[in-house]
Amino acid sequence: MNEEIKENEIFCPECGKPVKREAIICVNCGMQINELKQSFKQEAVKSNPNAKSKSFAIILAIFFSYFSWIYTYRRNGLKFWIAFWGCSAVIGIFVHFYGELFIYFGVFAVWIWSLIDNLVKPNSFYDNYPN
Repeated sequence: MNEEIKENEIFCPECGKPVKREAIICVNCGMQINELKQSFKQEAVKSNPNAKSKSFAIILAIFFSYFSWIYTYRRNGLKFWIAFWGCSAVIGIFVHFYGELFIYFGVFAVWIWSLIDNLVKPNSFYDNYPN
């Protein structure tokens, strides 16, 4: 049993033969050496093919304001329609009374709302989407 061990190897606790440090089982005797390592993120993506990306939702919110809620429409559809009809009301009704400046205020307020909404949602909202 005078086998030489390399830097990236360990001895199997069952048979004593050298195996790679990251090996899951010993190739000589079949004993499990290490646990199968899989990140939670990989498991979530495999179990939920509809998972969404929070980063992508934030980028959509930056460039497209409340249209970012279409990305997660099943859970944010009501917010989308409130913002859509709210902006339409600002343009259609309030501009007549308050002038053009009110358009910019309303659109800016909805943009901030959608951006903050996407920023404060936990990652689990996107990972478990649409549940």
